[in-house]
Amino acid sequence: MSASSAASAPVTILVVEDEPGVRRLAAQLLQRHGFKTAEAGDGNEAVALLAAGMVPIGLVLTDIRMPNMNGLELERVVRERWPAMPVLLMSGEVTREWLVEAVHDPTVKLLRKPFTAEDLLEAIYEALQDRGVTR
Repeated sequence: MSASSAASAPVTILVVEDEPGVRRLAAQLLQRHGFKTAEAGDGNEAVALLAAGMVPIGLVLTDIRMPNMNGLELERVVRERWPAMPVLLMSGEVTREWLVEAVHDPTVKLLRKPFTAEDLLEAIYEALQDRGVTR
C-alpha cells in the first residue's frame, strides 16, 4: 500500500458501549462521516476484538460505565498492550478533572454525554491527530 493510499484509507473506530442503541447510533454517525466501525458491548469484548487483530483499529471510543470491564480498565489495557492506539472516553457522569485524577494522565480524552454529532467528530479528529493518525 502506498503512502497516499494509506493516508486516504478510512480509519476504523471501535465503538465500545453497553447500550446497543447508543452503540449503533454512534457507529452509524461515524460511518456517515467516512469512518469504518467495529462494535463491542463491553471492555472484555473490545480486548478480544483488538487481540484478534482481524480488523485494524485506529481508535477506541468507549463509554466509562459498563459491566464487566469498564472504560477506565479498558483504557489501561489498551495503553499497556497497544500504546500507540488512541482512546476516547465518553461519559455523562464524570468530569475531565476526575478522569485525569483517576488515570493519572493529563492527555486523557473525555467526551461528555450528551454530545452532538459535531462534538463527537471533533473529539475523534483531535484524538487521531494527537496520535499522528491521519484520516
